[in-house]
Amino acid sequence: MKPQHKYTNRIVGIVGVGILVSILACHQHETTTPAPEPPQTVVTDADLANVGPLPTGYVLLRRGRYLLMAPAQYGFQQGPSGFQWSLATRSRKLTPEEDYAARFQGQAYDYSVEFFLIIPERPIGALPTAMEKIREIEKRVDMPARRKQLSEGLAVYEIGTEGVKNAQRIYIATNSLDPISGQPVVAVCDVSHRIGSCRASFRWKADLAIDVRFAQQHGRDWPEIYKNIIEVLKLVKEVE
Repeated sequence: MKPQHKYTNRIVGIVGVGILVSILACHQHETTTPAPEPPQTVVTDADLANVGPLPTGYVLLRRGRYLLMAPAQYGFQQGPSGFQWSLATRSRKLTPEEDYAARFQGQAYDYSVEFFLIIPERPIGALPTAMEKIREIEKRVDMPARRKQLSEGLAVYEIGTEGVKNAQRIYIATNSLDPISGQPVVAVCDVSHRIGSCRASFRWKADLAIDVRFAQQHGRDWPEIYKNIIEVLKLVKEVE
């Protein structure tokens, strides 16, 4: 196949994790600024040397400028952290082997809460409030939300009919506030099918956030789930 332009060549070079594309057209160079380096999330040998021996049961994490010691029992590594939930539905806690098998079969959210310690892409001022999230979902699915007060510290906005396409439940823990923004924390749940999940996010530090995932049948537990996550995060220590 002949090129459309006789004097056009494309040179693509991979630089780090980004791609720098240079286009030579009509003997003129068009330069592209390389993408910025992603925030550091890998613990280096220098980090380990500076910290020295860790307390028993702790692992070391790097999240951008933060070097953190976190309890290994909650799965703090490069992937999700979390804890088992809804213990009342089972006679005992799952063994590590049973836990792994259930996760391999895609059943993790049936009995657990997972959360990710991430570096957010947007500054704190750009985060939507609870009502802004609700209005955005209403507009996207073209259905109104109906508010219900489930308890003193929990309200839910229902959109659509459970089990039907685009059905959502937005749970607002009115007595639980984002540590940075001071806004009530919100969990948005897909209830259009039985295996739908809930997602939530909140700021933990000025430039660190927590992204949460759990099964939609635990939506009414959102205030308690949030409380448990905060208790786990209290065990995470910043290394000076």
